[in-house]
Amino acid sequence: MESAKELRARGYELRAEFRKLTERDSLTEQDEIRADEIARELKRIDRQLGIREEADYQRSMDSPASEPRAGAADYDPEGETRTAAPSGPVHVRSAADIVDPGIGQGAIADNDEFWRAVTSKQYDPRLEAYEARASKLYDLPNAGFLVPESSTTGIFDKAIESTVFWPKVKTYPVKNARSIVIPAFNDSDHSSTLYGGLTSYWEGEAEEITESNATFREMRLDLKGLKTFTTFSNELKESAGGFASLIEGKLGEALSWKIDTAILRGDGAGKPLGILESDCLITVPKESEQADETIVWENVKAMYARMLPASRTKAVWYVNNDAIEQLLGLYQSAGTAGIPVPVMNESNGSFSILGRPVVFTEKCSALGDVGDIVFADFSYYALAMLGVIDVAQSEHAFFTYDKHTVRAVAYLNGAPLLSGTFQPYKGSNTMSAFVTLAAR
Repeated sequence: MESAKELRARGYELRAEFRKLTERDSLTEQDEIRADEIARELKRIDRQLGIREEADYQRSMDSPASEPRAGAADYDPEGETRTAAPSGPVHVRSAADIVDPGIGQGAIADNDEFWRAVTSKQYDPRLEAYEARASKLYDLPNAGFLVPESSTTGIFDKAIESTVFWPKVKTYPVKNARSIVIPAFNDSDHSSTLYGGLTSYWEGEAEEITESNATFREMRLDLKGLKTFTTFSNELKESAGGFASLIEGKLGEALSWKIDTAILRGDGAGKPLGILESDCLITVPKESEQADETIVWENVKAMYARMLPASRTKAVWYVNNDAIEQLLGLYQSAGTAGIPVPVMNESNGSFSILGRPVVFTEKCSALGDVGDIVFADFSYYALAMLGVIDVAQSEHAFFTYDKHTVRAVAYLNGAPLLSGTFQPYKGSNTMSAFVTLAAR
């Protein structure tokens, strides 16, 4: 019979072969037969390892959790206390004459009583079982105590901000490839031509038409992998019911958060190029003698004026939460007799500036830094993505550790569709679909 070590080594080799097979674009009949054989063999190995793990566990339950001290000269069960390790949890000193409080025998009644016992610094024989379970589960010298099954299995968490930028971008689905090429007109200057060289002429009757040519550019997006995973004990998974599904959702949210922040500020190195790092960003200078960490009406007007004309009905203001108080107190001057008009208006809990929506988000830069207020039309941003975020669970990756694994993976890349700022037909100021304010 193979040893546990040999079984694990064999399982590692088979999983590597299985991954190599299933990563192929198409499988032959022979590949399918081999994949079925590997799957059956992996299940057999898992069963064998499970039997060995259970046998080891049952043997360990026949032994005391720690060395008995009942015969020691200094043993005093009445006055025995516990102290916390410098960097670990509180532990019990066990004795051979203490009965193991198994199921229904000396169990702690409820969670409050359990925590009082743990924090009391007094010897409590009922904690022996909880210490033994934790030490076996985690195989650590300071494993502490496994909380009673009656303990709450719910997890309190702060709901994270939903995606802000991702729903606004132009998404290009990718199938069976690791890159995509997006063709576009090289159209950044309307001072003399359109679309990089296309010009129309007034011509007389029967005269030869003057030729003109538009110019094109290509934007290639090579997909990058964004991955995360977590592990937790199978005992927690079973006791918490839908815990694994909860973790799946949280990993998906974590990846969505990373994608959103990359669209705004990614440096393009192994990740999407964000608008704040792109050549098409317009950074409006601050006003002379403008105070630090402020946003004034003149800033708002200047940013609005630099937005592409075609984007003014689609662009949205994105602002850091720290600017809320300033914007609520910002008014347009109305002369000596007029009534000041608020810059930001509110209707049913939604805000707008100059008729365009305002979204407050913690993803914008800190107040006073570049990117604390952004006026943007994200339909000019391209995001290429292979499928969707893939979330998977596994009970096999850490089988010998009695752990459950959840993994989330996304393959994507993104960049602004504009190659640079835009020079209008008439006028001196360049424009863009992405405008922000200089540091103050």
